This record gives sequence, structure tokens and C-alpha cells, in this order.
Amino acid sequence: GDSPGGDSPGGKPTLVDVGSCWDYFRRHEDVFDVVALDLEPRRPTVLRCDFLNVRIGDPGLEDADVDADVDGALRFLPRNAAGAVVMSLVLSYVPTPRQRGEMVRRAREVLMDDGRGVLLIVTPHSTDKGHCAHKALPVLKEWRASIESMGFERVRYERMRSVHCLAFRTVGEGPGTKKAGEAPPMRIAFDGPDWETKS
Repeated sequence: GDSPGGDSPGGKPTLVDVGSCWDYFRRHEDVFDVVALDLEPRRPTVLRCDFLNVRIGDPGLEDADVDADVDGALRFLPRNAAGAVVMSLVLSYVPTPRQRGEMVRRAREVLMDDGRGVLLIVTPHSTDKGHCAHKALPVLKEWRASIESMGFERVRYERMRSVHCLAFRTVGEGPGTKKAGEAPPMRIAFDGPDWETKS
């Protein structure tokens, strides 16, 4: 549409930093409207928020821009409004494959449509190597298929010294192709052979 959508009053795109320990992107506030979230914030500028449980809804339905409770927790994020979601060193620490998939599904709900939203994932080499430094499991290939099935396409992959960096952009309209509870599981090497039987 022609509504500004993901633009904050200053015209800056919103960047949602999920699992932001130290609020790294705050230094780029001249470019982004930064919303930093963490389960256990270490900085006052980071909002307490469980991304797996935050309410995602139509912009304008929330009571305030930041629907904050007495504890300063973020309870609401507008749908299809963010220009970027960053998950740096987050996904591999989420306990189960299903919860990892749900994290990405929720990112698609929050991001703007039609390639205007970007998902950036940074994950350690242990994600696909586990305890065997020499033997990589096809985890990143599986991740790509899972993520693309949720309304994304991969635009870049870079292998750095200790991490994999993946960039995806949104495809299509709306919250993506999967509803809550339908996100494909995203396993990591440490999940072990019986991960499917674990909830």
C-alpha cells in the first residue's frame, strides 16, 4: 500500500533486535528506530520481552506505541511494520526446534511485506557442527528451506570465523504462509537424534 507502515514518525525504518543483550544497534539510531528486546535485559534501553509470547497485531490497535506494563515489559508489536528483525546468537539458544521455527514465523509477522522486510540471523558454527568440528550436519540447508517456507527468500549467506550470517527478505503479503503452531521445526546439531519426540 501507500501507507508509511514501518516508518516511525521520523521516517526511519524500525529495527527489532530480538535477544539484545547489550543493545548493539542503539548506536545506529540515526538510521533506525531501534526496538531492543530480551528475556533478561542487561541495559535500561532494552525492553523485557518474550518474543515467543509477545502479542502481534494490527498497528493502531495497541493502547500505546509501546504497550508497556508496570515492569516495563513489551507486550505488543505491530504486524507487518518493521523494516528489519535481527536474531544475533539467539536461535541456537532457543530450547526446541519447534520454538526456533515459531521465532522465525513471528519475525515474518512483524516484518513489512514484499521484500521491504529483512531478517538477519547470526548463529555460531556449533549450530550445524555440534560436538564434531569436522562433520557438519545439513542444518543450514534445512533452516533455509524452513525459513523460505514461511514467506522469505534468502538474499545472502556469509561464513565468518566463528558464526554463520544469513539474510532473508520477505516475500508476499500478510503474516507469511504459516499460522501459529504451523511453523516448521528448525533443528541444530546439539538437538540429538530424538529431537522429534521432544516437545
